Amino acid sequence: VAHIHWDEGGTGEERARVEEEGKEVTGEEEGEVAEEEDQVVVREGEEEAWPVLREGAGDGCEAAPETERAALTAFYAATGGSYWLRSDGWLSDVCPCDWFGVVCAVRNSSAAPFPPQAAPRSGNVSTTCALPVLGLSLPSNNVTGPLPPAIGNLSCLVAINLPNNALHGTLPAELSALSRLVYVALENNALQGTLPEPIGEWLPALESLNVGFNALRGPLPPSIGAMPLSLLLLNDNHFSGPIPDSFTNLTNLAYLSTNNNQAMSGTIPDMFTDQLLLLTLQNCGMRGRLPPSLSRTPSLQYLMVQENALEGPLPAAISSYSQLVKLDVSENRMQFAFPACGNFTNMQVLNLAHNSRVDGIIPEDIGAMRSLRILSLNNMSLTGSIPRTVGNLSQLTAFAAAHNGLSGSLPPGFGACSELKVLSIFNNQLSGPLPDTYGDLRSIAALLLSFNALSGTLPAYVNNWRLLLYLALDSNQLEGALPELPKLIFLQRYSVGFNRFSGPLPSSLSRMISLHSFTAASNLLNGTLSGAFGTQSLLSLLDLSDNPFSGVFPLELANLPALDTLLMGGIDELEGTLPDFSRLVNLRVFSLQGSRVTGGLPGGLCRLQRLETLYLNFNQLNGTIPSCIGELSSLSELVLNENALHGTIPESLGALTALITLNLQGNAFSGTIPTSLAHIPSLYQLSLGSNLLEGTIPDELGRMDSLQVVYLQANRLSGTIPPALGDSLSLVQFNVASNRLTGTIPISFARQIFNSLVAERHIAVLDFSDNDFSGEASIGLFGLPELYFLSIQGNQQMRAHYRLSVDEEKQTRYPLGNYVCALAKVPAGTASFSYDPSYFSYSPPYCHCEETFFGRPPDHCSACLPGGECAGQPYLTFPEGYYPVFAEPDDSESAVLGFVPCLEEQDACNPSGECRYYGAVGLGPQCELCEEGYTRRLCSRCHFDDEVCYYHRGDECVEGEVPSTV
Repeated sequence: VAHIHWDEGGTGEERARVEEEGKEVTGEEEGEVAEEEDQVVVREGEEEAWPVLREGAGDGCEAAPETERAALTAFYAATGGSYWLRSDGWLSDVCPCDWFGVVCAVRNSSAAPFPPQAAPRSGNVSTTCALPVLGLSLPSNNVTGPLPPAIGNLSCLVAINLPNNALHGTLPAELSALSRLVYVALENNALQGTLPEPIGEWLPALESLNVGFNALRGPLPPSIGAMPLSLLLLNDNHFSGPIPDSFTNLTNLAYLSTNNNQAMSGTIPDMFTDQLLLLTLQNCGMRGRLPPSLSRTPSLQYLMVQENALEGPLPAAISSYSQLVKLDVSENRMQFAFPACGNFTNMQVLNLAHNSRVDGIIPEDIGAMRSLRILSLNNMSLTGSIPRTVGNLSQLTAFAAAHNGLSGSLPPGFGACSELKVLSIFNNQLSGPLPDTYGDLRSIAALLLSFNALSGTLPAYVNNWRLLLYLALDSNQLEGALPELPKLIFLQRYSVGFNRFSGPLPSSLSRMISLHSFTAASNLLNGTLSGAFGTQSLLSLLDLSDNPFSGVFPLELANLPALDTLLMGGIDELEGTLPDFSRLVNLRVFSLQGSRVTGGLPGGLCRLQRLETLYLNFNQLNGTIPSCIGELSSLSELVLNENALHGTIPESLGALTALITLNLQGNAFSGTIPTSLAHIPSLYQLSLGSNLLEGTIPDELGRMDSLQVVYLQANRLSGTIPPALGDSLSLVQFNVASNRLTGTIPISFARQIFNSLVAERHIAVLDFSDNDFSGEASIGLFGLPELYFLSIQGNQQMRAHYRLSVDEEKQTRYPLGNYVCALAKVPAGTASFSYDPSYFSYSPPYCHCEETFFGRPPDHCSACLPGGECAGQPYLTFPEGYYPVFAEPDDSESAVLGFVPCLEEQDACNPSGECRYYGAVGLGPQCELCEEGYTRRLCSRCHFDDEVCYYHRGDECVEGEVPSTV
């Protein structure tokens, strides 16, 4: 909530000051806009309800002067009277009616106001001491201690006024003796305990009760409903439970506040009458609907029920309540149409933000609220455009309509709102340029238009907004150069990221000495960075990432003592070395990714005791990590991957107890993995892949409760995987690919299927590829519920003794061996299983020769022979009527060179069609080469014996010589 005040300067010039309470008004945060705190409004109502001591207020009440003096003396002693700011006359011999803050009865006078509006004076208009004490008024007087029981002896008291003190303890039961009390004001003390249940019986005449801003707790007594209360302020305590139904008897109630009693609950009773002026029930657990009786309160001035769980619509008659000054129903679950505004002529604050659904558009009659100062419509699902009638709101100081679906252009009418200090319409669908009329907004302190589709340039008239504190234009389509803004000496937050701005940074940036943050990420800004920064001593956030800046890293950035966050990732052309960061003692986040920076880590790094995040990955840094880095107790992210750093990984990293991410991948670190890393209790990611690390994987890593990601791939690690890593209940990703690890994959990884029943996280990635593992990957791995990648590829000694079904649609071709292998189907159905064909011995159904080859992978897939038919099987077939041509014509066990048709009847060769050729194995046992009655050589009928040979010459059988070779 931003509270805008105006202070008179020595020269009479008005200057804006924005007090930030809880939320900053920036383009990144929602920022409800309100001018006054709610308790201030309550106090305005309280002033109207202050009573007067009417003529004859003490009639009929007699009190012994000695008793009253003793009671007042006891009150003084119990509440540290000697330390009061004023105690004129107390404990002296003068009449107690002349003691400071003691008010006595009035007779023969029309009225005497109570409490006195001017500075309190000693005594009362009466000159006698025989009259009883009717009032005790010591506001803001350092009255400290409990209310003593002796206060009950002031039996004629009509009013107790002790706000803004240090009273503590519980309310004494002796209050029951003060049956004439009409007025009790005890707000802003430290009272504890409960409101006594019989308080309504004790104080039957009470009309005003204010116990706000204390530490009272417990349920609200139902007996309160028996009082003739017109004012009841219970806000900012610890009351619990519902508002009692007996409150419906409070027919004179004009002021009711239960703000900020978060333990309260229930619905709002249907208890209100036409007497009601103020109702504030902020943040007190109310649910249900607003009661129907609120439609019968035409004099209502303040209705504030924000931050509850209320549902349903606004009261039906709300649009007719012309006396309303403030209406705030924000942060509920209400559903209603945007109310008509024509009768809200006295409305100063209207806040409908953050409800479940507000139908419709902003109505044109919004311009009728001529007294309106604050309008908050954030997060209401509003559509349409902003009416031009906003230009009629001459008193408007703040307009907030962020997080809606508003479209169209910015209305020029805002330029006529000369008092406008805050214009917040970020996260909508507004388009077009900034209107020229906005050059007249000389009072503007915050312009928040981020996350729209605004276009055009940033106008030069912005330089005339001398009081501007916040300028947020992120995530639009603005372009052109950033203008020079030398007059904006008070500008604190300047956000123009994610636009299309180009050109160099303006030189006036270096003179913005009040600047707290400057964000310009993801634009087209270029040029060098030298000279733009270094003088802004208050600068805490600087984001220049993802722009085409060039030149060397600006050394002057090391002279910004308030710098908290420095983001410079994605500046590809940035060169040079990093300066000494010793002066950046407040730095928490430093990101410089993907540049060309060389040299070592920044000097003075170990002095940055507040450093939490260090991203220097994808640069050209070299050198070592200093051991003193273990002194950075706040460091949670250390990301230095893809550089040229070398040396050993310091053991001192184990002292970084806040570390969550350690990423040193892609460097040249050597030595072993420090066992001290296992002492980091919150380590989530350990990435040491692609280095030169040797030795074994420390067993201690398996006993880290927070470790979820372990990347150790592409090193020189040896030995076996510690079984404790497989038993980890936190592990999600584990990669040890491309090392020299041996042994078997621990069965403990398969036991994760049982751990998954109790663990919050489940293993998703296991990469054991390219090592020297043996044995098999337990089939239990395939039952892990969230596994999506498992690789054992490159482990030639691993063999499976089980079978999995295959996915024929996902095949890998091995052209050197002329074979293909299909992926195995994992039973879980979601994981990707990467393995070498040798894991299943190249056997079917996993592997087979290519379609035009036959044989067995990996070394015996041969091209199909002429006349044969191949389908990637271990054999080839040849059709009926064809005969094999053997390398040795008379040897049917020799190699086959091809297949030719029979010489005579076609059906004489391979008559059954079942002949298969298995390469080196020869013909299958079921093969019948020739029909009965035909000879072997091409199944001819020529005679053949040991003495004579006949062979075919054309269609004739010709005798040949023995041993002729034909």
